[in-house]
Amino acid sequence: MVVTVTRWTQNVWAGMISATIFAFSGDVWLYSTQGEVFSLNNMLVAMMLALTVQYVAMYQRTVAYAGAFTIGVALCNQHTALLFAVPLVLGIFFIGRRDLLNAHALAGLILCFTLGFLPTSYLFLTPEAEGSWGNTKTLNGLFVHLTRQEYGTFSLGQIDQTGVDDNTLGRFLYYLKHSQDEISSVGLVLAAGGALWGSLHDQTMRLLLVTYSFYMSVFCKLANLSLDNPLTLGVQDRFWMQPNLLVCLFIGYAIHQVVQHLTVQHNGSWSHIWLCSALVVVIATQVGYNWHTNDRSESSVVQDYAQAILNSMPFGAVMLVSGDTYHTVAYLQHCEHQRPDVHFIDVNKATYTWYQVTQAKFHPGISFPTQIFNTLKFLDANSEKIQIWCGGDTEGTQLANHLQHYTKLPHGACSRLLSNKEAQGLDFAAWINTSLLPEIPLLDNAKYNDGTWEQNVLESNIEGHRRQHTFLLTNVMAMAGSDNYASANKTVALGWLEQVIAGTESVLQQLLEKAPWKWKQEGSLKMDLGIVYLEMAKVLQHGQKKKSDQMLASSKEKMKTYLEWATVHSSFVQESKALSADLQNVKAFLAH
Repeated sequence: MVVTVTRWTQNVWAGMISATIFAFSGDVWLYSTQGEVFSLNNMLVAMMLALTVQYVAMYQRTVAYAGAFTIGVALCNQHTALLFAVPLVLGIFFIGRRDLLNAHALAGLILCFTLGFLPTSYLFLTPEAEGSWGNTKTLNGLFVHLTRQEYGTFSLGQIDQTGVDDNTLGRFLYYLKHSQDEISSVGLVLAAGGALWGSLHDQTMRLLLVTYSFYMSVFCKLANLSLDNPLTLGVQDRFWMQPNLLVCLFIGYAIHQVVQHLTVQHNGSWSHIWLCSALVVVIATQVGYNWHTNDRSESSVVQDYAQAILNSMPFGAVMLVSGDTYHTVAYLQHCEHQRPDVHFIDVNKATYTWYQVTQAKFHPGISFPTQIFNTLKFLDANSEKIQIWCGGDTEGTQLANHLQHYTKLPHGACSRLLSNKEAQGLDFAAWINTSLLPEIPLLDNAKYNDGTWEQNVLESNIEGHRRQHTFLLTNVMAMAGSDNYASANKTVALGWLEQVIAGTESVLQQLLEKAPWKWKQEGSLKMDLGIVYLEMAKVLQHGQKKKSDQMLASSKEKMKTYLEWATVHSSFVQESKALSADLQNVKAFLAH
């Protein structure tokens, strides 16, 4: 970026300031410290822009060839590079039409692009890797993979995925707000001023503005993830780095124009001192503002959670998973060679026809009874010979539709899937083991907001505790039958309920201490406690009336805390029919 602005404006100080603003902005800093595609995309797109500026200034065909090669490499890495490539290529063809629109030049450009795009042949020529997506060993499969047809070409969310949102204007307004945090209001004003001035006087600026407009209009239209979910907002944030490259170039151009104007007014005696001071201030401001948020050198939350999942698995287990959290588990398995005996099957990938062609060989001894993955038939074919588990976001998959045939027995961060026959007679309380869940430290919400994987793991960890205690409570209530605990095994029921009370109190305490902003879960946990104490009162009402009355009083006390929560968050409760019904039931219970 320093080179780009310097070539464009002949002002190296403007280049250093604009590059510093970009390099130390929050998202760029964050993704430069992660194993993701975005830092490489930033570099390749910056090279595309540098070569564009150089070609407009010098009209050298070799520069155009270098640009074609760079575009090919960039498209190997990240699809959104195409949203810059299209307007830049068309603009360069228009600007250099006398030199480039001939057979010799076009052949050279196509050859250079092909050479840059050549790394994609690796997918076709090498053996399949465990966990890879698609069947890239056929030309059609390679094309489908490269165009992301199964996921949604140029869409962030699958077409049938819940929570997608096509609010184009709302997404652009969110981008402006996010960019204000990344670049500052002063930076955005400078960028707007530079863009406006340059659009009237500079050919390069006009091309870059078209590129910026093309990216924003197409991306905001096709990036269909929800604007209401903090995690999906975090996913979208990473794609704002690419247009912000241009915004920072506009800032550099604006700084050059301001300095040039003031130099004329004051004979240039102070310009270098002013620019050097400005550079120091920009570095200090960006680093100071973003250091705390992006210094995550001590964080191991995500790895600890993945490690806990692996540690909880028995030898040779099969785990049905869904969701990005399990990529960390895959990293531990394939890169650090931990627990290769455990088989992870992504239930979303398994529904594609290519899955068994490319992935079944990595799971010897496991039967795939249908060409298109069917959870129930998979469980029927394998559950008697292999321990099958599930975890992650499998509740939103077809797995959830078959639980009437199987018992989902919580254990640590995961759940064991047992046939209902196998589950009969098990001591569920002995099976529950919350000690397998990692101890998640108190997270700084300013650093780990709801859009981070650390918060996602914290929420999953808390939910893991709650899931186990809810499972026990459900089975205690089923144990009662229609006789209201008159003949049920009271000792077992009491033991389970005491465990549920202790566990739920612990989860609620964790929530209030570590994630007080997750107030939605707080309300449901308080209601859970009220229900548990009420069940305890029912168990004790035959023979231990005094203690039963005490439990009933405790139940009412817990329900009152839920009522207080519901009053504070009344607008949220009223939006949900289920929560509104719960609230009416609680009021009726307390009145009775």
